[in-house]
Amino acid sequence: MCRGADSQVTKDLHGRISQRSIGRGKDPLFLSLPRPSLKRDLSVVFLPFSDDHEADKKLVAMLITDPETSLAPDPASLVDLFGLTLSEAKIGQAIAQGISLEEAARKSGITLSSARTYLKRIYSKTNTRGQADLVKLILSSAAALV
Repeated sequence: MCRGADSQVTKDLHGRISQRSIGRGKDPLFLSLPRPSLKRDLSVVFLPFSDDHEADKKLVAMLITDPETSLAPDPASLVDLFGLTLSEAKIGQAIAQGISLEEAARKSGITLSSARTYLKRIYSKTNTRGQADLVKLILSSAAALV
């Protein structure tokens, strides 16, 4: 049994599950789940899901994301995917997490000048043109799925 923060949220949650489980449409449904804390709402997507072994049952997959957690992939995966050095990958990961280049440099124990050099190399290796483009690439890569 899934429950929300209050009865209305629980009703909305069960309604989305019901809509997908009875097979009305194949498009995803979305719901924002408020929390009792002051943290941002959880995001939920409901997808129809079929099990070939039990075709008579209608299943629903619920994917829940928490905007308070980082989705930036592990630097090792960025090394593998984009041919970055580990130092470059750490800068790329930090940028994808929304950390400023200055803060990324400080956390990595390098100068801002070195971080800028790494960032230029990252742009070249990933064929990106700016931080927004880089963040989009990293967060939509296969590495962001795990």
